[in-house]
Amino acid sequence: MYSMKWRTNINVSSELKMTYQDRFVFIGSCFAENMAHKMHRLGFQTRCNPLGIMYNPASLVQCLRLLSGQQELSKASMLARDGHYFHFDLHSDWHAKTMDALQAKVGQKVEDWQAFLKAEKQSSATINIVLTLGTAWVYRHHKTGNIVANCHKQETQQFSKFLLSEAEIMDQLKQINRIFSAAHCNIIWTVSPIRHLKDGVSENAVSKSRLISAVYEMVQQHKHMHYFPAYEIMMDELRDYRYYQEDLIHPTETAISYIWTCFKEATFGIATQETMDKCDKILKMKDHRLLFPESEEAQRFKQKLKDSKEQFHKDHPEVRINE
Repeated sequence: MYSMKWRTNINVSSELKMTYQDRFVFIGSCFAENMAHKMHRLGFQTRCNPLGIMYNPASLVQCLRLLSGQQELSKASMLARDGHYFHFDLHSDWHAKTMDALQAKVGQKVEDWQAFLKAEKQSSATINIVLTLGTAWVYRHHKTGNIVANCHKQETQQFSKFLLSEAEIMDQLKQINRIFSAAHCNIIWTVSPIRHLKDGVSENAVSKSRLISAVYEMVQQHKHMHYFPAYEIMMDELRDYRYYQEDLIHPTETAISYIWTCFKEATFGIATQETMDKCDKILKMKDHRLLFPESEEAQRFKQKLKDSKEQFHKDHPEVRINE
């Protein structure tokens, strides 16, 4: 008998079997922050976007060069706006009232980042770098000649917009690989499921295809590299506007949770997944709103939560529940 299929199933598999002993770094678009938040909530040792959200691979390279100490923050790329200084290589969250203060702020983050990598290198933990690419469309600042991470609401006449070629993207991905070469880490590439429709529907499709193609080539060449198909899951398995927010661009929490579940099942071992589920159950208990906090029933619930947390910490001392 003919069986009708109602959706396309994406086969997600990975040789990785990550654990709570591993360390995780998420860098890239806002989707990287969605995933990092879920990891952090479940007690994993996680870092995310040390210098803010980055969308294109060229800006990702600039960010990692800053963090690795290969270059310093250039004052030539700073701009003053609304009584604060911003930088074209950084997200708008990064600002200060003086140039020197902004440089110092970034310098502290660079020191923290390098200390983190040094500590992890000396331990037995594996570092997993999850890099999420958002777009191949970039803006070049006329004055400096550099591709910017953020235009900071400056006039469009100051920039030229163009699409990175696949060869240019490949070159940038190779630079990222060289930056992490001494860290002995796994690199997991993803392409953000968020469509950049302001560029245009066809333009977004071309952009995403170039990113996916370049990443595919990199993964074929390096055993420590892996690809997680977040974009494909959103476009095919979740091909329905009920999985989008009102702007019809950003995925809903349901969609993010589904993609996260795919990531979890593909990259973590069974025992780690079971620990994650126990942790999640406790967090859901903690988030439960008590209608009558002083009632006997509420007191029993609080005691059950307390006992569950104590037992969990006894069974899994390596996990810190991030409430």
